[in-house]
This record gives sequence, structure tokens and C-alpha cells, in this order.
Amino acid sequence: MEGAFLESNPENKGNIKKIKESVNRFLQQLLEKKVVEWVLTPYINPENPLPERRIITKPEEAIKADPLTPVIPGFPMSTFVSEITREKPISKPLAVLLKPCEAASLVELVKFRQANLDNLLTIGVDCYGSYHVLDFKKMVEEGEKPFERMINALKNNKGDELFRTACKTCLKPVAENTDLNVGIIGVNNLFIQANTSKGTETLKKIGLKIVENKERDQKIKELIEERGEKRKGMFKEFLKELHGLHKLNKFFEDCINCHNCMEVCPICFCKECFFESELHPYVYEKYIKFTIEEGTIQELEGKLQFHLGRLIHMSTSCVSCGLCEQACPQEIKLFKLCGPVSENVQKSFNYRAGEKLEETPPITTFYEEDLGLTEKQAE
Repeated sequence: MEGAFLESNPENKGNIKKIKESVNRFLQQLLEKKVVEWVLTPYINPENPLPERRIITKPEEAIKADPLTPVIPGFPMSTFVSEITREKPISKPLAVLLKPCEAASLVELVKFRQANLDNLLTIGVDCYGSYHVLDFKKMVEEGEKPFERMINALKNNKGDELFRTACKTCLKPVAENTDLNVGIIGVNNLFIQANTSKGTETLKKIGLKIVENKERDQKIKELIEERGEKRKGMFKEFLKELHGLHKLNKFFEDCINCHNCMEVCPICFCKECFFESELHPYVYEKYIKFTIEEGTIQELEGKLQFHLGRLIHMSTSCVSCGLCEQACPQEIKLFKLCGPVSENVQKSFNYRAGEKLEETPPITTFYEEDLGLTEKQAE
């Protein structure tokens, strides 16, 4: 892969302060060289333990940017991009910093015409994992530094057990389909990776020397293989744990039907949702009457109907960000269901959400023969 090192001094290897300074200096250069006029990034506010999302317009403001912070507070960055580009492209050149799962969900939103990449410089940020927003907040309030904790855990050749479940099994530690990547995996010093011609031109504009870095490729491959084995085992256990209607009802018994999981999901963008419409109670009432008359069907509660219905709708484009689980006030481990189910559904269609911009989502082009059904089965 091609890119540019922001530091060439081997003594800076693993230096947390130098890593953050290098990222912020890079963002400053983007603004100083007029490559972009705005930068959308996580931002440090001393009065708030959680990073904020801000649009930086002045180079000197970049010193407080914190794109490497290991947390996704509230909504993903892809949702913000969708909100400002859905109706029309952004008016000025904007750089946006995205974690790999955020970049993947942005790709899906673009496919569904819910976001526009015109005038955007997309910058992926390597991610070893992120903490639950409440765990992150607690660390900061107790004086601990989450990014430093993450780096120290990795120095000992292990991930942090406090990482969210989705992060422990993530196969996308590096963003795909971004113009650039801020690389911290497999490098001695910060590496800015160029993925597109726009990315290469950006590095040239700010005067960075472009070099090859094969070592980084190998380290990324090793990390993905290691997580892949862990993911297989965990997903097998999850599906076994949730197999059958009785187990699903038990799994969702604490659900209060708040729909927070739907609200935070980057792919759930429908303006009018069936489960929040006046029609849903009517349909559910008819269903209950039917089950009573038949007398042979286990009652499927409204909240379970919601989760299964949403899963059917979203599984082909789920990017395994796990934010649905983070948003649940009842702490239901939703990734146990959506993670393995979405993976299996996407395998059925030979599709990987968030991977290729030119690939059409299965939900928009589905035909019975896509699943290899016979004519009789399709009927």
C-alpha cells in the first residue's frame, strides 16, 4: 500500500502523545493548505468527558481534535454525514474522520441515496476497538486515559476485555472505501494511507512523500485472521444460545420497546416506520386474534415482532457496529443476535455490507433464485 509517514523518528514508536500530535498536525495542514475548508471530527471539550462532534474551520482548532478516541458517543459519524448531505451535496470541501464501521455504514447510506460523497474527503481511522460509552465516561471521570489504556493493552499483545463485543469480533480494523486512512496498525509512526487518486493528490498537496509500506499489510492481515477465529467461536455460541422462539422470548424479556436500537442504527433511515405507525397496533391486534382462534401458535409479543422485523429488514446492510447494543437502556446484548444473523444472511447473497460502493444491496434487487430456491420452494 502507498502512503506517507508523518514521523520518521524510530524513537517515537508507540509514543501516545506523538501519535495524537501527528494526527492533529495533519488536520491542520489540510486546512492551512486549503485542501478542505471544514473538518468534521471528534473534538475534546474539557467540560464533557465524552468527545463531541464538531466542524473545525480554523487550523489552530485542530489541536483539540481527537479522531483516535476509542468510543462512538451517541450516533455514528455516518449519520451526521447523511444529515448534512442527504438533500444536496455539501457546499464546501469537507474532510470527515470515520472509524471503519462508520465508513462502512456511510457506503451503505450512499447506495440507498441517503448520503452524498461529492465535495467530501473521507478519512478512515484505524480502530483496534472501542469502549462502551458509559465505560469510557467512567474512565475519564476517574482520571484514566482510554486511548492510553487501549495502546498499553495492545503492547501486551492482547485486546482490552472491556472493549464492546462487536469490537472484539470486528474484521474491519481498517476502513474500506475511504480516500485516506490514518494508520496506527503495523507501523512505527503514524502512517497516512492513500486509497484513491483523491487521497494521493491530497498527500501531494500538503507536501508529504509517498512511499510503500508492505509491513502494514501483513500486520492487518494477522489481526483480521486472529479476530476471525474468535468471531467464529463466539457467533456459534450466540446462535446456540438464541435458537428457538422460547429462547428469543427469554432474551428480550427485559425489552421496554423504546426503539433506541432503531434510532441509533446508521442503516435504519426510513422516514416513516411501520413499527411506529398507527397501522402496527391494528396488525398486531389481528395477529393476536388469529393466534387465539387457531390455538396452536405461541404468542409472538409486539416487541419481539419489532426486533425480528427490523432484523429481517436490516440484516443485508448491517455493518456489525454494535451501536444497537450500546444504546439499549436495558443492556440487552443485541449484538449476539444481529451479528451472526447478519453475517449469515450476507453470505447467502455473497454480499458484504460496506465493502464496495458499486455493489447493489440485496434488499433492492432480490429474486427468489438468488437463494438457489427451486420453483416449487419459491411458491
